[in-house]
Amino acid sequence: MHHTRFSSWYATPARPACSALTSPNITRTNMSAPIRRLPVTLLWVSLMGGLPAANAMYLSADNLVTHAAANVVATTTDANSTDANSVSTNRYQALSDLYDKAHYRHITQQVSADIATQEADALLWRAKALYAQGEDAEAFDEWLTEVLAKHPNHAQLNFYGALVKFRLAQASTFSALGLAKDGLALLKKAETLAPTDMVIKDTLVGFYLGAPSIAGGDEDEAKRIADVMAQQDAVMGTIAQIKVLLNQEKTAQAQQLLQAELAKQPQNSSLLLQQARLLQQTETKDSAAQQRMTVQLFQLYHQVGSSASKPNEKYSALYDVGRLAATQYDTFAALAAQSQAASTAATPAPAEVLQQGKSALTDYIAFYQGGENSRLLWAKLRLAQIHLRLKDTATAQQLLAALQAEKISDKKLQQELKTVAASLAAG
Repeated sequence: MHHTRFSSWYATPARPACSALTSPNITRTNMSAPIRRLPVTLLWVSLMGGLPAANAMYLSADNLVTHAAANVVATTTDANSTDANSVSTNRYQALSDLYDKAHYRHITQQVSADIATQEADALLWRAKALYAQGEDAEAFDEWLTEVLAKHPNHAQLNFYGALVKFRLAQASTFSALGLAKDGLALLKKAETLAPTDMVIKDTLVGFYLGAPSIAGGDEDEAKRIADVMAQQDAVMGTIAQIKVLLNQEKTAQAQQLLQAELAKQPQNSSLLLQQARLLQQTETKDSAAQQRMTVQLFQLYHQVGSSASKPNEKYSALYDVGRLAATQYDTFAALAAQSQAASTAATPAPAEVLQQGKSALTDYIAFYQGGENSRLLWAKLRLAQIHLRLKDTATAQQLLAALQAEKISDKKLQQELKTVAASLAAG
């Protein structure tokens, strides 16, 4: 009985760079007064997918990217030579920049798989890139097991060892339970080795909330860790506590906690993105409420895109500015018409929305161009839609022609590309 129930948790492969909350396929936002609790299966899958370029609810990709730079660059030391230390630091900063821009293959080309000759921190960058690519998890797991045999006390290598175990568990039927427990053991070891690392703690919270009890799920332990986090880091602790409250279906308390922290740090991009996630999890049949919340989301994403210092937060928000401009233009136009009829100012005006969306997606594409960001092609499609709205058919045609020359496996993207191309052809 347990076997059948547990194997069902891994039936759906995780998409490597996009969460259920920030899918590039979202074309409308459903929102309501009470926040919808995510199914436990979704929490578990989102944890084990390890989404490197999206805002997963329980395994923040933004935090993983920041984690990459902070832990590798900061831990690089060479007691014998300042010059050697400088060279290593510069190398790791260059790898960090490549990782931010999703140039994962460049990283694997620059850092060989040779465990004997590579430093632990260099191997970590290779591990991060391989994990982000999401290819051949079994081979990656075998290699990383050998890495950990040589570097057993490297916290971040243990962390990624845990994540790949979770990914394998998701795809497994008969070995899922054992893999999940192995992953938890590595994750707990990583926390022991780096007790102040908020990303590791946050991932533990996600595991304990999302995993079934047979695999180690434990809501009480999740709450305990979230409370410890709140004492060490106000922002990440607040976000972790919100996850616990939502898991307990205490929506009002979660909203109050977020607003209290936002009152202290109103410009904090992580908190603003958490506010956007709460909005995205709500649903309503009230079209007026949907319209208002679409505007709220647009403004939140624009604020984060304009001010965030973390590249992944900044560009994730910019993508969503462009996505909403492209897919929700009719909402902004309807609100503008209502405002005009009521002699009140429209906020924001439809033309302004299109220009902000165009600018946001242009910046997004420029940042990720040449890399392996999974939403890059979607960004180009959304930009083409905006150019169609702006009557710039030449640029729209150029973008669509480039997309049509790509090998696209995403069926939803293929379908939308055909739809936009048909709109262009119809004039």
